[in-house]
Amino acid sequence: MNERIPILHARNLYKIYEKGEEKVYALDGVDFELYKGEMVAVMGASGSGKSTLLNVLGALDSPTRGGIRIHGKEAKNYHVEPNATKYRSQNIGFVFQNFNLLKDLTVEDNLALPLILKNMGDKVISQKVEEMILLVGLDGRQKHRPVELSGGQQQRVAIARALITSPPVLLADEPTGNLDYNTSIEILEMILKIKESMNQSIIMVTHDPKVATYADRVIFLHDGKLVDEYRKSEKKGHMDEILNKTKKILEG
Repeated sequence: MNERIPILHARNLYKIYEKGEEKVYALDGVDFELYKGEMVAVMGASGSGKSTLLNVLGALDSPTRGGIRIHGKEAKNYHVEPNATKYRSQNIGFVFQNFNLLKDLTVEDNLALPLILKNMGDKVISQKVEEMILLVGLDGRQKHRPVELSGGQQQRVAIARALITSPPVLLADEPTGNLDYNTSIEILEMILKIKESMNQSIIMVTHDPKVATYADRVIFLHDGKLVDEYRKSEKKGHMDEILNKTKKILEG
């Protein structure tokens, strides 16, 4: 992994839902750092708080308590509009399980949209779109619409769109969840290549231990708490380690 420069720090995050007198802790004091060029996988059983954590980090939801530091600075009221839109625009790229491409736009138009929203010039937009299309292996598909692409190709477009503005942090929610095994491996290998070539910081939620083995570090959530962590560099044979930890967490 690259030099240890903290990009994002989730500080003692709580997300509490109240149902009458009962309190449900979707996040219960989660605290961790993401470093430059690091990929962190977030694992845990259904309802453990994985997606809630991603939504809070991406300012799609607000924490009940706690906060976020980005590039070492407090992100004050980052989840309140118009701050939330600005925070996402400057810091976050999103990749979802369901691709979320605009069906009436071509590949190149889907990629150009985030740059248009940033008021970039046509020449810069064309250059960046071409670079991203080549990076994700979609040369020759520029004029295709999502319906004309396979699931794997659509996810490649979604990843390229998320990265085209060079966000410091990429948040990926089950990025291979709708793909078959072979296509999933292709997408994961591509993400890994992009991480290394762009020194990209990534937080990836997954339920699949095999997907988690592509990460530099795996954190485990249970009932909203960060209960365990595994660093890939600690030992060889990390697949078995992650599988064993996952089984232990799921069994409580």
